[in-house]
Amino acid sequence: MAVEERPALNPLAPSASEHEAHKQAIASDDLLIISVGSRLDEAEFHLPKSLACTRSPVLASACESYLHRFPNCPMILHFKNFLPYCFSIYHTWLMTSALTPSSTHSNSPVRRHSKESFTLPICAYIIGSQMKDATLRDAAIEKCCEIHQREGIIPSIYHVEHVWEQTDEEAMLRVWMLDVWSVDVDEEVFVELMDELPGSFVREVVRRIFKLRERAKRGMRMVDEASSYVE
Repeated sequence: MAVEERPALNPLAPSASEHEAHKQAIASDDLLIISVGSRLDEAEFHLPKSLACTRSPVLASACESYLHRFPNCPMILHFKNFLPYCFSIYHTWLMTSALTPSSTHSNSPVRRHSKESFTLPICAYIIGSQMKDATLRDAAIEKCCEIHQREGIIPSIYHVEHVWEQTDEEAMLRVWMLDVWSVDVDEEVFVELMDELPGSFVREVVRRIFKLRERAKRGMRMVDEASSYVE
């Protein structure tokens, strides 16, 4: 099974028309403005405060704190460490319950591949973890499993690096990535790529390769179904 080519990750924010449409659709007393990213790639998103606070404990806490400090001001939250592309996925998820980027943007990294990329669900999992949205994390894992099975590819080195930087050791996305790399990457290819992968990832893959060989000898399933990775 092939390793996905190294994709780029570009910021993605609503267009000016989408930006205004989102704002106009929300009652003024329920409007939450969220600024995401650093000064160079900052993007602004509009959400119904009631919806955002219901779905994300992180946003609920931030809104409560902001309201306490600035009771008479428009509610504007700033998250400098979040990627605009990832938050655009979360914005769409909250507004539509769909795991997809905005359809009007040609710079989505998913569009750069003839096959569907892991970039979208991996970013969705990461922002879901940051927002403590378990439903989004589960949907992202299921999407990763779907792409793996349908497209016949596994996450790229870039994806591994990004997940290991942005998630903790207990993240189910890490468990899934370790499983598919342990089972589906040719050993010669793995050896060639070892120096480019996180050391802890390499050590765990090697350990799992030996463990999975024992499972295979016993006629056991090599990689679990998607339901085994949801929380």
